Amino acid sequence: MSNSFALELQKGFRAALVANSGVTALVATRVYDEPPQNVTYPFIRFGDLQSRSADTDGKTGAEVTFNIETYSNHRARGSNTDCRGCSHCVASFRRLCHTFWV
Repeated sequence: MSNSFALELQKGFRAALVANSGVTALVATRVYDEPPQNVTYPFIRFGDLQSRSADTDGKTGAEVTFNIETYSNHRARGSNTDCRGCSHCVASFRRLCHTFWV
């Protein structure tokens, strides 16, 4: 059961990312669980997904953890493009977490 929680959580985070115009301006919809071969950079990847059951008192639950990884092949000095992409990701996550916990 905890795997279905993990999948739904990952789907929710992906939807939040591709709905964020700042994120899509940088990576379009290139947000992957596993990126395809010959992937176009930059992109975002979900990594190290772990899920464990957290059922209590007859209620079903799960603890889900995963990494958000950003990849770019941009190597120019003084560029802050990747940093801006990260800040858009963080803002999107904050809004999504607020939605889950309010």
